[in-house]
Amino acid sequence: MDAPAQLGLGALDGIQAQNGGNGLDGDDGLNSATVYLFQRTSSSTPPALPSANVTYTFGSGAASGVNNGWVQSLPTSGGSHRWVTTATALSTGSTDTILPGEWAAASLLAEDGLQGPTGNKVVRVYRRSLNAPSAPVGDGVPSGWSVAAPGPDGTRLWMSESEQTTAGVVVVAWSAPVLSDATPGPGPVQFGVTVSTLEINNGVAANSYVRLNNDGTFSQRVGAGGSWLPAGNWHWPTTVGIGASFRVRTVAAGDMLAFGILESWVALSTEPIFRLEQAVSPSAYAQKSATLQHFIAATGVDTVLATGYSFLDAAYDPAL
Repeated sequence: MDAPAQLGLGALDGIQAQNGGNGLDGDDGLNSATVYLFQRTSSSTPPALPSANVTYTFGSGAASGVNNGWVQSLPTSGGSHRWVTTATALSTGSTDTILPGEWAAASLLAEDGLQGPTGNKVVRVYRRSLNAPSAPVGDGVPSGWSVAAPGPDGTRLWMSESEQTTAGVVVVAWSAPVLSDATPGPGPVQFGVTVSTLEINNGVAANSYVRLNNDGTFSQRVGAGGSWLPAGNWHWPTTVGIGASFRVRTVAAGDMLAFGILESWVALSTEPIFRLEQAVSPSAYAQKSATLQHFIAATGVDTVLATGYSFLDAAYDPAL
């Protein structure tokens, strides 16, 4: 018997594998956004939330159908209370519908502060005078005073102030006037003061005279027939040539009558004389006095000469 034939397995060809098919598509992803709404009211009570369905578009961020006074941007005007509410938009589509019950309770975002008190203002007023004037009286700008400093006229500049409401009503009284400019300028300056004192006995009227000399001196005498006596020189911080072309003005104060050209400018060339008299004779001894304030200008009332000093007191105490 013949031997059996042997089969070689390696002699057979293998089978080639094939690619698998495509899988199924996955579910669409979710779009999500937090939606903010704002409102301003004058009340501290939270406003009502939106009561209608709101459609939110993810691509533009716009919300439509919002009611009850809510908007997507914080208003720049309106009431004192600013409110905010939020809801979450969640959808696989390009839009989502937010139902009324999805909005969070309104919360207070900000509130205006309380109105502060109305501020007052300080009012300063000015006037010119030889001597300190009385304090102003009245609201606003009192009569005789101005908010702008008056121009120079040879007298001194005074200032007073008060606290007033914006309507001009005084709430803190006017202050006592103080010198705003201690030296009169530009204009004539006060160059001195003379003081004359009279003693009177037995009811006899008495007179004292002051003469301004154009050489820079002044003189006094007692009685109409008395002799002129040197009483002093005009004192200046610098040497100034005083001549007949200068002009003077004199103001009198005191309890004696003054005779002569007062308050008006007169030429120094006339060497003006001023008479002080106790006209009403007392029945017994009395002593009266008067003060003359003198002002000078080089050629007129608008010219500065120098800063003046008080010149020497000249007092006479005759027993007439």
